[in-house]
Amino acid sequence: MSPLPGPQHQHAHGRALLIGDFWEKLAGASIALTTAVSLCTRGGFDLVEPSVFSSELVDPEAPKALPLSTYFEREPIAAALAPRALISAAEWHARVIATPMQQRAAVLIIWSDFPRECRAAVENRTGLVRCPTSCTARARRELQAAFTRLSRGWPLACLAGAALRRSQRLAVLQRYRHVVLLNLRRHDDATPLVSGAVARRDSIMQPSGAIIHAARRFLASHGLAFGTFDAVQLRSNHVAHELYAVSSAGCPKRLASCLEQLTAVASRSTVIASDIATLAHSHQDGETHRRHAYMRHCLLPAAPMVLRWYRASGIAFNASDLLLGAGGADAGALGMVDLVLASEARALTAVDVRRPWPSAFLEWIVRRRRRRPKSRIVSMAASRTSLVRCGPRTAL
Repeated sequence: MSPLPGPQHQHAHGRALLIGDFWEKLAGASIALTTAVSLCTRGGFDLVEPSVFSSELVDPEAPKALPLSTYFEREPIAAALAPRALISAAEWHARVIATPMQQRAAVLIIWSDFPRECRAAVENRTGLVRCPTSCTARARRELQAAFTRLSRGWPLACLAGAALRRSQRLAVLQRYRHVVLLNLRRHDDATPLVSGAVARRDSIMQPSGAIIHAARRFLASHGLAFGTFDAVQLRSNHVAHELYAVSSAGCPKRLASCLEQLTAVASRSTVIASDIATLAHSHQDGETHRRHAYMRHCLLPAAPMVLRWYRASGIAFNASDLLLGAGGADAGALGMVDLVLASEARALTAVDVRRPWPSAFLEWIVRRRRRRPKSRIVSMAASRTSLVRCGPRTAL
């Protein structure tokens, strides 16, 4: 891990913010991390460097977590934080030990999906309140995962997400020297926590060299190089979710019809990137989506058909094909490497999902392909991005 520029002792007595968890896939987490950078610069906090595990940004002490630099370049993040700093967990611990308990706070963010009695207790308040039982019951996972490990014994308070969104300066927290912020999200009911975070992400969040090298190794193993292939991307759970939301009737058949459009553009030099190979994993999409009706009644019945398509339509890859670091990493690599593959593909075809929300992952790919500087490998004129709406394709 490369050191941050400048002596760390300059920030020895500064305020520090630690994000307890994001519970996001990496594409969404890139916005959440950009949001955290904005909050820190506006509120005068250094940011404790999060780690990555299971396609999520997590607290730096989470079991089996990988360094942030496995997936993202640290230097642009550190530069965006200036004059604040991106600090290590070890430095944070050293600061905390030297700080009286009354200058520490663990803060649980309350969102619109919390119980009504919880929201009623905090939504009309502009500052911190004592956490009602209804709030802590709803956030049991966050509290067990991060609060008990990182800030046991610290005062726990609740803060309405809407209040944080309105101020965006963490002014309510500036009385404290060290804050653990639990349950940060990039948006609440599609309302961004910090305006402009998506645009800022383009300069702050850059795929790491490790991700790029892993993508190159995968392509080389199939006799391909950057700029010599096409890419087809399918987030099958997103597509099934939208199709089911439109109408539950015949959803598996409509999903099959959608795949036919992707098959038409696939060839032997097409890389097929899909989440289908990870749906059964406990730490991937299956864990968070299996409880929903669209998974039970649409995607799971269609899964054998989708898997056959995935294996036969081109060169299939998934996270297990990629080794990052000594132990390897599957979680999160699928999305990030698909991004890198698409950024130098001659053409990208993907299903554009609009309901119940757009894909933050696909949105990121499209923005990078639109905004990237002219590639030495693929000219902008030769690069195509086509989004499928399970109907006519639209070139961007």
